[in-house]
Amino acid sequence: MSLLAVLRNLMSLPVIAIIGRPNVGKSTFFNRLIGERVAVTSPVSGTTRDRVYHEAEIGGYQCILADTGGMEFENRGSDSRFFRS
Repeated sequence: MSLLAVLRNLMSLPVIAIIGRPNVGKSTFFNRLIGERVAVTSPVSGTTRDRVYHEAEIGGYQCILADTGGMEFENRGSDSRFFRS
C-alpha cells in the first residue's frame, strides 16, 4: 500500500479525543484503550502538553484516539471560559 493510500485511510477514520481536567488519568485511559504504553503517565499534573494520536479499534470499529492535556475551567458569571493547562 502506498503512503498516499495509508494517509487517505487514516484521514477517513473518526477521531475520538479524551478530554478532562488535569491529572485525572486521561493518559492512563488512552494507554489502556490502545493496549500499549504510548502516552507518558505521571502523578505530576501537566505532564501531557502535546496531543498524542494513535490508531485504535474500539468495539470493532477503527478510529484515531487523541490524548490531550488537562483543561482548567474558569467561571466568571455568565462569561464561562476554559483554557488548557
